[in-house]
Formats: sequence, structure tokens, C-alpha cells
Amino acid sequence: MSKRQGLASKLLTVLGGAGLAIGICAARASAQATIPPPWTVANYANRYVCNVESTTSVPTTPPVPGVGQNYFTGVMLINPNGRGGYQGGSLLASLTPFTGVAPTGNALVNFCAYSLSPTLSHYSVNTNGIAAEILTWGLNAGQNASCAPSFSMTNSTMLRNNSTANNVVPRTDFTTDNFLGLHSVTVNDPGHGYCLK
Repeated sequence: MSKRQGLASKLLTVLGGAGLAIGICAARASAQATIPPPWTVANYANRYVCNVESTTSVPTTPPVPGVGQNYFTGVMLINPNGRGGYQGGSLLASLTPFTGVAPTGNALVNFCAYSLSPTLSHYSVNTNGIAAEILTWGLNAGQNASCAPSFSMTNSTMLRNNSTANNVVPRTDFTTDNFLGLHSVTVNDPGHGYCLK
């Protein structure tokens, strides 16, 4: 009888230890997996700095690798207001793809500068955290004549699955259909990027 009690005691000890280990792991996993809020325009607010890039191609017949292609880059500063609009923004895009020449030693003339129109730009956010944005950019005065003119771009933006203490997301990822307004029947310039607080 004592042999059975000893086995039962050992079995209970092993099962109890396994249950304790599972309970600790489950508690840790549930503490790390936070449930995102039902997303709204309020989750996308304040200042973001964004990196955007696009490879633009002009189709050739037959296709020739590297011919008719440019790599466009830009840095955007945007200020969504948390209500579906923008307080303002700016965009600097590299001038080299427009001119085809090497940049000069003067950094100020190597970029095309744009300002965001708050009255013509807006966004919405669905409950899954997907934002639809329309950003309308005006070319600033005094820019190189080779810079792309004023343009609008539409973005599909994903709010990342975390938020700050004030319920605003610190990072987004986006894809855009018309970076620098160059899209036409013969030129394709979708782009993509990310934004950080």
C-alpha cells in the first residue's frame, strides 16, 4: 500500500509541476499579447516622419532591363490631426531622377520641396486599422524647373498593432499609387514606405 501511495505522490508532484509551468507560460503569453483597440481616426495623430520610395518605369518594347527606370526617394513630415485631416506637412524628394545629372555640392538645390495642403488632404481609418489617405502636395516656390509639379497621391496605410499611452500608433506602413504625381498610361510609379513618431 505504501508503494502505491509513493507512486501516487510522485505522479501528483509531476502533474502539479507541469500544471504550474503551463500556468506561468500562459500568464506570460497573455500578458504580452495585448488586444488592439477598435481603430479610429484618433489613433493616427500628431507628427510622423516618413520614408517613401518608388521605382518608376517607362515600358519599352521589347523590355530592356534598366532602360526607362528611375528610383525616386523622399522624406515626408506629416501631421494628421486625429480627426481625419492634417495640420500640415512637407516633402523633400531627390532631384536627380528628374534631371539625370549628379547632385551638386549644395544640398538645398538637390531636392524638390513640397508643402501639404491641409484643405485638400484627408484620411479615414476603419476598425481594422487600415487608413485611406489622400495627400495633396504643392511645389514650393523657387524650386528647380525639373521638379515634378504639384500632385496628389493616395495611400493605403496600416496602423501597426500597438499604441502609446495616449492611444496613438507610433508606426505605420503604407503603399502609394502615385508618388510624385508621375503616374500615366506609359509611366508606372507606385511606391511604399513607413512612418515613425
